Amino acid sequence: MIERDFRTIKSVVDLRPVFHYTSPKVRAHVTLCVLALLLERTLESKLEPAGRPMTAPSCLAMLAPCHLNRYKATGDLAQRYELTRATQEQRDVLASLGLTRLLDDERVAGRLVPR
Repeated sequence: MIERDFRTIKSVVDLRPVFHYTSPKVRAHVTLCVLALLLERTLESKLEPAGRPMTAPSCLAMLAPCHLNRYKATGDLAQRYELTRATQEQRDVLASLGLTRLLDDERVAGRLVPR
């Protein structure tokens, strides 16, 4: 399993090539790759028992079309943020992960600062 994880880190998670020249930057790069692997394994371990055996890349690809969109009417000073509506399949995957929605609108709205 460890061998498989190292193969995954080198291929899927894109550990290589490393274009950093200082030790702290290389360590940070490797740390991020290992965290990405942990995210993959966590996604897969939650999806399989929920009856949705899919890979982490396919799960993330399914959720990729979901975006936070900013709207501003012409001449209007107020801006509005809205999340793309999730499809039924996306909502099912989120439910399998123990999530009821993609984000908490109020928390995000409170943290967004218009440019």
